[in-house]
Amino acid sequence: MQRYPVWVVKLGGSLESSLPLRELLAQLIVSTAGKAVIVPGGGCFADQVRQAQSKHQFDDSTAHAMAIAAMDQYGLMLCALHPRLRPLLDLHELPGLLQGDQVPVWLPYTHRRRLQGVPATWQASSDSLALWLAGQIADAVLLLLKSTTAPSRSVHELSKSGFLDDHFPRLFARLLRPVVCINANTPPALQAVLEDPTIIHQHCLLDGD
Repeated sequence: MQRYPVWVVKLGGSLESSLPLRELLAQLIVSTAGKAVIVPGGGCFADQVRQAQSKHQFDDSTAHAMAIAAMDQYGLMLCALHPRLRPLLDLHELPGLLQGDQVPVWLPYTHRRRLQGVPATWQASSDSLALWLAGQIADAVLLLLKSTTAPSRSVHELSKSGFLDDHFPRLFARLLRPVVCINANTPPALQAVLEDPTIIHQHCLLDGD
């Protein structure tokens, strides 16, 4: 059976209000402890950044940095919801955390100046940052957990529709990492993918129109 050393699990910010987060986190921890790192979305914290920028008209570069800080806030909240979740501030700490029974939650703000290939604009959301992180880990698979089902398996189509951010297709083409998108409101599908890597290819997003 094919095995992947690490899942990079992106939790969409919309999951905060669409389903019980504690139950989802418990499922992920049972299924992925020792082989996964969680990437938080921005959620309501990123929404506050958008509102502030609209009101005060500051530049996108500043808003981008604030949105990354919003991911940190969301991640810290996740860590407070389960005792086996631990903040990950330095990627060098990842191997050590994976060897235990804890699940690291990446807080990306300290890495914001090292995000090569990721523009400091709203074109790159937390999805692109999660893909960037997957690109830093050998043979990683990116699992995007969303509150809705992807209407297509085409990365370009999903970007055009707003399901993924504008920059995602370019980063996807460069990093060549497997990307799986699952509706978190369908636990059987999520569990099946996590437990059987041989079916990953059935769910992977594809490049092209």
